[in-house]
Amino acid sequence: MKNNTKKYLKYAIGEIVLVVIGILIALQINNWNEANKQEKQEVALLNQVKTDITINSNDLESLIESLKVSNYSVDSVLVAIKKKTFKPRTSIFYSILHGKLFLNNINTGYRRIETSFGSTIKNDTILNSIIELYEIDFDNSLTFQEQMHSLIDNTLYPFTNTHFEVSSTYKLNFEGFDDGQKNFFQPIDLENISNNNTFKNILFQLKQTSENRLKHCEMVKSKINNLISKIDSEIESR
Repeated sequence: MKNNTKKYLKYAIGEIVLVVIGILIALQINNWNEANKQEKQEVALLNQVKTDITINSNDLESLIESLKVSNYSVDSVLVAIKKKTFKPRTSIFYSILHGKLFLNNINTGYRRIETSFGSTIKNDTILNSIIELYEIDFDNSLTFQEQMHSLIDNTLYPFTNTHFEVSSTYKLNFEGFDDGQKNFFQPIDLENISNNNTFKNILFQLKQTSENRLKHCEMVKSKINNLISKIDSEIESR
């Protein structure tokens, strides 16, 4: 009886040990599968963010070039009115100043981060950089955009409507502006606008606003490039 009892106890203990080992193995496999699933979700989310900010970076590059053209146009108009000449090319430069420049903010990946997917990204440095880019940098980009557009709508256009006439013969087409067809403006009284300090102040304000926006766009583009490099390194490490 004692020998049988010992055998049964050993058998029972062995069964319990096997069951426990089986449970631990199953848990380990489940944890591995869950970790693998989360890693795939993280990589997919990082790739989505990378795709979004790459598009934004290309859009910023186009915007930067357009802002440089805008700055050059202001300088050209200022030189023209100083010389009291307003040639056809000056009209083109002046017309360019009325075009609004928009930045499209692609944020599919960031919206997923906002809706609790942020915990999927384990690298806090990358996660914080993404959040800063969208919640601070792109918000500031919108502020600069609104400032420039407000100056065009509320200051430049009213002056133009009063002191310039629109050519019915020519239309100007500029890629990247909000309105494809731009009016060809000619001063009604060149002598008047050449000596008009209000007009000069409007141009100086526009130049300053455009330059501030340009610097900010270049800064954001640099941060995007750095973030893309970090994301690439993170994905390659998997």
